Amino acid sequence: MKGDKQSSSGRNTLQQEENAVIKNEQNHRMHRVSTRQTA
Repeated sequence: MKGDKQSSSGRNTLQQEENAVIKNEQNHRMHRVSTRQTA
């Protein structure tokens, strides 16, 4: 049971990191679009 919990928590961490990367990319894209509109 302990091993299962560790592996699942590790998977959750990976998912969170993946989501963070995707969010960063989206933020960069949005920022680029907004700066292009103001320019």
